Amino acid sequence: MQNELRKSEEEFRKREGEIKKETDENLQRELQRKLEEKQKVGEQQRNFIKYLEENHEKEKQKFQEKIQREAREQAERMLLAILEKCGAIPRINSPDVMVGEGTVAASYQNFIICIQMFFAALALRHAFTYR
Repeated sequence: MQNELRKSEEEFRKREGEIKKETDENLQRELQRKLEEKQKVGEQQRNFIKYLEENHEKEKQKFQEKIQREAREQAERMLLAILEKCGAIPRINSPDVMVGEGTVAASYQNFIICIQMFFAALALRHAFTYR
């Protein structure tokens, strides 16, 4: 599409040269008006392409962030499941309450999320200062 735009720009330059060669004033004005209309259309096309490219980049970035977040969460779940199966996360047996390994692993995951949120809050504090 950009190749087409380059070709149209070259056409505009050629037409402009032809207009300058014309001696009839009315014909010259008419050709100049048509050339300006074509240039406006070309400019609108370039702006539209630029708009589409910017939106595409934003969507791509949002998708990338979502994939990274989901991959991190999946890695946390897998690590906790492995630790649970290896016996590194013990069951809690007390006279009052019995808590399984899965509940303890979920508590660990919640604690990890709290730590992540703490660092995210610090990063946002420095990114968006009030001064």
